[in-house]
Amino acid sequence: MSRLTGAWNRWWFAPQPISVAVAVRTMLGLLSFVWLVSLRPDLIDFFGADGLIGERQWGRYQLSFLRFTQAEGAIWSVWAISLMGSISLLLGRGVRLGAPLVAYGHVSFVALSRITVNGGDRMLRNFLVLYALYAICTPSRWLDVHLLGEVDATEPYPTGPVWGLRLIQLQMLLAYPFGVYGKLQGSQWLEGTAALQPLNLVRLTRFPVPDLLQESLFVGGILTYGTLALESTLPILVYHPRTRRWAIAAGVLMHLGFDYALRLGLFSWVMFAGYLALLTPGEVERALGPLRRVSALSPFGHRGVHTGREVEVGLEVERDRSR
Repeated sequence: MSRLTGAWNRWWFAPQPISVAVAVRTMLGLLSFVWLVSLRPDLIDFFGADGLIGERQWGRYQLSFLRFTQAEGAIWSVWAISLMGSISLLLGRGVRLGAPLVAYGHVSFVALSRITVNGGDRMLRNFLVLYALYAICTPSRWLDVHLLGEVDATEPYPTGPVWGLRLIQLQMLLAYPFGVYGKLQGSQWLEGTAALQPLNLVRLTRFPVPDLLQESLFVGGILTYGTLALESTLPILVYHPRTRRWAIAAGVLMHLGFDYALRLGLFSWVMFAGYLALLTPGEVERALGPLRRVSALSPFGHRGVHTGREVEVGLEVERDRSR
């Protein structure tokens, strides 16, 4: 039991470089910014009191600022505050305040509408809420770090707690088996024809696909059962060292295929943020290495707040004070 308890504590709370948390935060900020900007032209038509949704029946404990009023001023205020929160996540400044603001804004809009949002919007809401919880409970010196480095591109990222990433990983991986369970409740997935139906709906198609993918029952069966097999096994394959990278690559390719063929909003890109959370700090830092070196040459590359060494020194000083 002591070994099991130690492994549990290490998985949740062992300090590690926060490069992955910073990358996920930046991706979530970008996605929430794009989502909010895309809502702007139709914001009042979608969410206003006289708009598409009309009178909303609220649950007793349902969170949303817009349950109290759907006045245009209130809707625009929630939108503007959420947009500022998304910019905070994107730039890595004031994250401890910005993360809860953008999360509550997304919760407010998604809770109000059932017909103007999709699964990707709901998954983005979940990720933002989990990251907001992480930001509230984590000192800002670990979060207010720019994606491409602060003072020196050769400095390591600060080391800190990453339990918020674990929450996002669990949300990401549990979505697949629950999705498979829902799909198996219908007949089309069991019959192997589910993948063909959206490819033949003109309002859903984005880019053209070969006729073989639209018409062949054999190919449709491969796509349907292949999707079920991959989504069923991803949570297991991702946590096995030998299959982790292959599983991540297969999942990314699957969602790239979805995004190419179908109009699914930001769904695939939100899932990419979840896959980003599954990478190791070393993988993220190797990918960002060239970008950090370029950013260090810019006039803005030397206006940072903390390097990894500064944070470590600060932690040592705090420990000495506590003693």
